[in-house]
Amino acid sequence: MKTPVLFFLVVIILFSSCKKKVSCASSMVLSATSITPTVGDNVIITAPLNSSNDVYQWNGPGVNQINQITTLQLDDIKLSQSGIYSCGVGGNGDCNPLTDTILITVKMKQETAPCTLTNN
Repeated sequence: MKTPVLFFLVVIILFSSCKKKVSCASSMVLSATSITPTVGDNVIITAPLNSSNDVYQWNGPGVNQINQITTLQLDDIKLSQSGIYSCGVGGNGDCNPLTDTILITVKMKQETAPCTLTNN
């Protein structure tokens, strides 16, 4: 009777020592649809997805969000939204936290001049 108990004990020890291998990124690089948008444009800043359990903290001019979304969308961007945006990712406990920043410089729209050298 000791043999089946010993067998199950060995099986339990083997399965309990198996741990799913986690692949952790060593760095994070933010990207944006445009780093020099014009007033009124839409800009999407994207962080890479490392794990479905990751929690992202987005910061920037007028932005302070914590969520599980890998993108930050800035619709109808204003001059006041020019600045440094940062994202920190972590939360699954298996990997070290990662951060990166990106500079967004919003430009004014260039209007057509009301007069020219020939129409002056």
